[in-house]
Amino acid sequence: MFLIVCTSLFACKHDTSEAKSPETIVQSDTIIVEDQQDTTEPTPWRFDRDLVLDRIDQKVKEGESRFIHVFVPLCDNEHQGIVPVNSRLGDGLNLTTNLYWGAGYGVKTHFKRSPKWRMISSDTYDNGAVMERVLFEHVDSAVYLLADAYRGDSMRQCLVDYFNTISGVHRYDTIDTGEGVIVAFEPDLIVFNGHNGLMDVRAEAPRNVDGKAKDAAAIACVSGVYFNSELSKAGGYPLVMPNIC
Repeated sequence: MFLIVCTSLFACKHDTSEAKSPETIVQSDTIIVEDQQDTTEPTPWRFDRDLVLDRIDQKVKEGESRFIHVFVPLCDNEHQGIVPVNSRLGDGLNLTTNLYWGAGYGVKTHFKRSPKWRMISSDTYDNGAVMERVLFEHVDSAVYLLADAYRGDSMRQCLVDYFNTISGVHRYDTIDTGEGVIVAFEPDLIVFNGHNGLMDVRAEAPRNVDGKAKDAAAIACVSGVYFNSELSKAGGYPLVMPNIC
């Protein structure tokens, strides 16, 4: 499923003939929602995906790079409300054997083995919530995938960083592609991949601050039920939100 999501960044062709919702006024990448009622709560964004696709189309035409940022909380038998798995797979501090990262079908292992992706860098950290960061480049297109592995006991921080990235609160300046080329990093697709942490902890998305809609995915158990309202505030289009476990 995750690979299907990634292919949307390689080239985009879409039909824009469908009428827009009368409730939404689009100005460049900024979405203005007309208030229908007097309320003290911020009005959620309402938009279709054309905003995202238009920006990706423009990047492709101009030969610009596209970016995916993946947030992975390591599987953790002790600190997450999951059905326990094998102790090695469920060790939230073991990058090598963890179900969601270094095991046979983990994010890092999968992309490292894929002939379609080339690993540019892998950095590990002794302190903080993020234990490892890897950067991959697609071999046939200018698409980069940045993936962060979070400690299994740092679920809330992982969710906060995920929502902050979608909303534009947390931004990156540049990344090093490994060949001395520094490029501006602005994620087009932001992915959460792991246990549905919103079942265990409270983490609210801030309201969007950069005026840009972005594709978002939460590959987790019944994520649509838990994530959609937060994405609406942050400005994330719910591209993949499973409603099953």
